[in-house]
Amino acid sequence: MLMPQKIEALIAEIESLGDQRVRHAMAELLESLLSFHGTALQHLLEALRGDRLSTKISEIAEQDAMVSALLLLHGLHPVATHVRVAQALRTIEPYLRSAGYELEKISSEQQPLRVWLKPRGGGGGSPIPLKHLILEAISGAAPEVDEIRIEGLEEPTRRKPSTFIPLASLKGGSQ
Repeated sequence: MLMPQKIEALIAEIESLGDQRVRHAMAELLESLLSFHGTALQHLLEALRGDRLSTKISEIAEQDAMVSALLLLHGLHPVATHVRVAQALRTIEPYLRSAGYELEKISSEQQPLRVWLKPRGGGGGSPIPLKHLILEAISGAAPEVDEIRIEGLEEPTRRKPSTFIPLASLKGGSQ
């Protein structure tokens, strides 16, 4: 079991315990431990700021999902949110193009984060899997983003079934 899943499973197990005092003590222990680690990491990163190691940490955070998640957990990720979002969306651009869309603009300066897509023609895939793909890419790269709006990804309009019945079919054939 991967570390994040194991942690989540243990937290769920603790939350299911019947003793309120035990749950409260475990929650405080977890918060204290996270605070301790976060503060120590922050001191370490501040001490390395400007050093070549600081650049190396940024590179590692971009390549190693666990390091990235750890830094994100403590609000210490060295790569800005908008950069991580742009990088994540670049990785799914081939899927967007194959579905007939291109990435037009990203606005992450304020919440909600907005992504504008521009229809290119062709493709024609359903927007629902694309929306999910976009949301997953952004959430994986920038879990601190609370709200995401995707503009330009419209549900295809479906034609209503025709109520027109050819006269010939009512008469029992064509004439």
